[in-house]
Amino acid sequence: MKQVSIAKIITLTIIEITEKLSNSPCKALQLTKKKGALTTTWIIYKRKMYYYYFDICERFVFDKCHRYSFNELIHEFTGSNYEIDEDVY
Repeated sequence: MKQVSIAKIITLTIIEITEKLSNSPCKALQLTKKKGALTTTWIIYKRKMYYYYFDICERFVFDKCHRYSFNELIHEFTGSNYEIDEDVY
């Protein structure tokens, strides 16, 4: 009989993602974002007091268009669930 390993997938809120990023030595996290039936891949960086949020397919430009304060990030991205794919060092 073949054994099947079932990995538990942990989904996190944007608040939990920011906490993990703030308490980790990594400088960014690659995320899978799930909202309803849509699934997309993103990178979130923390630089000083700001968070930078990029679609994985776009060029990473650390400008005001991609920059969020903690409160802006929470306001904009609450309601989605995230899975951490990779830590970025």
